[in-house]
Parts: sequence; structure tokens; C-alpha cells
Amino acid sequence: ECTNNRTRLPALQDALGASILWVSQVTPHGVLCFLPSYQLMTTLHTRWQETGLWRKLCDIKHVFMESRNVRDHNDNMDDYYKYVGTSKGALLFAVYRGKVSEGMDFKDHQARAVITVGVPFPNMFDMSVKEKMKYNDKYSSTRGLLSSREWLRVQAYRALNQAA
Repeated sequence: ECTNNRTRLPALQDALGASILWVSQVTPHGVLCFLPSYQLMTTLHTRWQETGLWRKLCDIKHVFMESRNVRDHNDNMDDYYKYVGTSKGALLFAVYRGKVSEGMDFKDHQARAVITVGVPFPNMFDMSVKEKMKYNDKYSSTRGLLSSREWLRVQAYRALNQAA
């Protein structure tokens, strides 16, 4: 179970890293790995550098991380597309609802495997999400809206489907 609390556990981080390493070893060309947040991406990167797993990933594939910065993002994607066709291939870590998952198309060798980590539920602590949930619960029966729980589920699976 890859919940927000469990992703803080080193054992889960290590097991996740080992799985991504294995997929990268057996998959030619491009591998995409979608994570729930930039924060988790940074946490995993730091942990895997400490344990040596990051070096192993870099030995197997050219590794890239989605950037929040538009200029860095474009440079990263140019490099990913350049290296994905090589014999070593490339691994791209990205975030649900980020630039990579929203509207980018990966064809053929650009994404031979897609790894999805967790189910990307909206952040329930975000004020706009809280307000939307309250609104939906208030009007779900009279206006035919989804309940807050149903709406959260739809948002999560929409983001998951968009990434995959």
C-alpha cells in the first residue's frame, strides 16, 4: 500500500526503488515513472543517492526528473527524447497532473513501460479541494452532483489514466 504516510518509510522507498530498477533492467528504450508529488520525487532521489540505488539506475538508463521550471522541462524532454532511442535508453520520473502527464504523447520506444506509483487523490488539505467537496456534498442530491468521495475518486483515476 503506497499511501502518503507509508512513502516516508525507508523500507518502502527501497522496495519501490528496487522495483523501478528491475523494470528498467528488463525494458528497452523508454521507461516513465509517475509519482504523486514533486516532494516524493525529491525524497526518493535523496534516499536513493544515499543508498547507491540512484547510481545503479543511472548505470542502467539515462535518468531524468520532471522539472517545475518550463525551460528546464523543455531541456529535460529534449534530452529524454534524444537518449530514449539509444541502446541504454532513458528513465523519466514525472508527477501526476504535471507537465509530462498532461498532454504529452509518448509513442513506441519512448515509453515501453509506464510505472504508476500510488493513486493520485487530490490534496484534501488544499482549500479549493475542501470547498469543492463541501459544495458537492451540499448539492449532490438536488443538482445531481457526485458526492465528495465519488468526486475524489474520479479525480484520482482521471489523473492516473492521463499518466498511463
